[in-house]
Order: sequence, then C-alpha cells, then structure tokens
Amino acid sequence: MDSLLVIILLALLFTGISNQLAKVNSDAAKYQCYAFAFWHGTQALHTLPEAQCAFLKQAEPAAILLENMRQHQLPDFLIQFVAQQDQRQPFHALPHEYPLLALATFLPGLLAPPSSFQLAFAGWMACIVVALFVIMRIAGSRSTALAFAFYLGLGSWATALGRFDLLPTTFTLLAVIWAEKKRWHWSFICLAIATLLKFYPALFLLPFLIVQQQNREMMWLDWRRWSPVGLFILICSFVLLLSAAMSLEGTIAPLSYFANRPLQVESFSASLVRILGEAGGTTLQYGYSYGSRNVFSPLSPLIAGGATLLLCAGIVYTCWHLWHQRISLAMAVLLLLLLLLLTGKVFSAQYILWSTPLVAYVGGWRWRWLSGWGSICLLTTLIYPFLYNRTEYSVGSLLPDFYLVVLVRNLILLGFTCLLYYQATHQQTEV
Repeated sequence: MDSLLVIILLALLFTGISNQLAKVNSDAAKYQCYAFAFWHGTQALHTLPEAQCAFLKQAEPAAILLENMRQHQLPDFLIQFVAQQDQRQPFHALPHEYPLLALATFLPGLLAPPSSFQLAFAGWMACIVVALFVIMRIAGSRSTALAFAFYLGLGSWATALGRFDLLPTTFTLLAVIWAEKKRWHWSFICLAIATLLKFYPALFLLPFLIVQQQNREMMWLDWRRWSPVGLFILICSFVLLLSAAMSLEGTIAPLSYFANRPLQVESFSASLVRILGEAGGTTLQYGYSYGSRNVFSPLSPLIAGGATLLLCAGIVYTCWHLWHQRISLAMAVLLLLLLLLLTGKVFSAQYILWSTPLVAYVGGWRWRWLSGWGSICLLTTLIYPFLYNRTEYSVGSLLPDFYLVVLVRNLILLGFTCLLYYQATHQQTEV
C-alpha cells in the first residue's frame, strides 16, 4: 500500500509539471542556466535558447562591484582578486539568488542532454519525494507519511518536482529528527547543509542551540558542549570561503537580492498594502521584477518594517517558550516557519514546501491539521498555476479574483498560525 501510494503521488506530481517541461521561463530552466554558467562559464550560454538565460545577460554585477570597491579605495590586492574572478570562465558564475551549495542540486541535470534537463531535474526531485516519504514512515508513522502525501499532492501539485525547495526542507526535517535522538553532531550538520542550500534555515540555529544546551550536563567551558554548534559554524564558514574564492560578487549577491526585493503580490504584506491602499486612496503600482510580480506603494516600507519587527518578536517569544520546555523543538521550528511565511516579502507557491513535511511530522493525520493546512494547500494550488497562468497573462495576477483568493489563503494561514501558537504555548492538551 505504501508503494502504491508513492506511485500515485509521483504520477500526480509529474502531471502537475508536465506543461512546464518545455518552457524557457520555468524555474528548472533557470536552474539549467545557473548550472551551465557555473560549469562552462557564461560565455557558453549561447548554446542554450537565448530567451532562457536572458536574465543572466542583463547586467554585469561583477563590474558594478569592482567600481564600488575602487570608489571606496579598498586595497589593490582585493580589487585584483575580484577582477580575476571572470564569470566567463568555468567555476566563477554563481547563482545571484541562491548560495553556492544550491548548485549541487542543479549540476546533476547536466548529465542529461540539454533538452532533457528539466525532465532529469524532475526525476531527481521525485527521488527526494520518495526519500521524504520513507523518512516520514520510519521516523513517524504510516499516518504521518499519508498526511505528507496528502499535503504534497494538494498544495504542491505544480511545484514539488519543478523547484529545489524540497532539499533544504528535507535536511531541516532530518536535523529535527537527529535532535530528538540526541545525535547533536548529525543534527547540526544537517542544519548547516539546509542553511547552505537556502538561507532561511539559519533562523532555526537558536532553537536548536537552546534544546542542545538543555540536554547537556557538562561544564559550560567544556568543548564537547559547544562542538555541535562549532561544527555548524565550521561547515558554513568553509563553504562561504570557498564560494568567495570562486566569486565574491556571487557570494554576497543573494543577500542584496533579497534585501532589495519589493513585496511580492502573493505575500501577506502585499495583501495588507492592497487593503490599506484601497481604503486610504493610496496609489498602487504593479510590475515584474526579481522573477515575480510585485506591488509598489508608499506603504510598502512601513509594512515590510513592521513585518520584520513581528518576526523578531516571534522568534523571542517562541524561544522563550522553548527554553521553558513548553513546546518541542519540532513545534518551535514549525511555528517559526509559519511566522516566516507570514512576515516575508515573498510568498511564492513553492514556499509551502518549506512547511509541509513538518506540518505532517508534527500534526500527523489529525482532522484539525488536515482541514487547516489542507485548505491553505488547496488555495495555494488554485493561486498557482490556475489563477496565475491564465490567458490574460499580462494582467492575470492583477485581476480581482486573484487577490481575493490570495487574501483568503493568507488569512487562513494567519488564523492557523495564531491558533497553533495559542494551543502550543497555553494548553497542556495535544494540539
């Protein structure tokens, strides 16, 4: 029965991305450009369709970085070091929105013919789906694995095999499982890998450290007490230094990329901007940049700043309850993930993948979780691909029904998160 369920799930997921495999503007097509530019240098991108990798040819970020370094009169040896990192040569072109380790998920696709890269990538992600199902089945139960399959098919039908977000999610879950077994070195290794694949798991370092320190009876200055977190820092430092040696510009680019991103139309902050803007008569503008459709308003900086403060307060609140052992580590990580989805400037459909495995792992096959998270998953699939990719492509995301569904989904997510916070931190009964 487990094998049959996995086969049905994979068939459903492959159906969901079948119409994306030939598109030059899909995320997997972008991954192919990143992998090709890194392995062969940007000068070899002409072998791929021109429209597919146009986003890599629009600017010369390395030249901009060099000019800024000269203006600030930085040492000549550092300027020369950066100048020698020619992105036209192999191993110097890094993704401008992902860390170096993300390339490890893109490069295997180069083993397939260029025309089959997206299909090969989907097959690679299908292996991760199977691995996650097995992890759920072993570390949890059959009901846990069943809940995972239900959420994945309902909410990530069109994204699970076309994005690499399942990789950092898998290592985050493994970090939680190893922590529950008190295998702290393996736990922090997995957390480091998750962070180096996509930066958001760094948010969980403090909760992991709190629980790890609570389970230690050694002296505070005993090196064994701090060796797990030291291993995390060592792995992250090594990979970041290696990344800087390949391309300093490519190493710092993801930080500026996300710092400068506007509010994406699917985010909770964008929903607030739209509501407040229409209520107060504030002019709203929409545009396409950073690979997403975004909203621009004079209210945007205020809303984004408030969301950041809320995230910081939520981290403190969650860690305080974790320190007093009122919630488990798995619950703390899940709460922070949900809070991150609510307060982030971007909430693309694939971001559901960050939380789905932990929702299944913590909530199992309980009807309150199934109805709550299942509703969020269903509305996310309705948003993308159905409402997002209509025939009125140029204005598809700006039609009223799109914003209404996004608002309802975000309000349900807000209610789900608040209810989970309340039940987890105030009630002794099982959530």
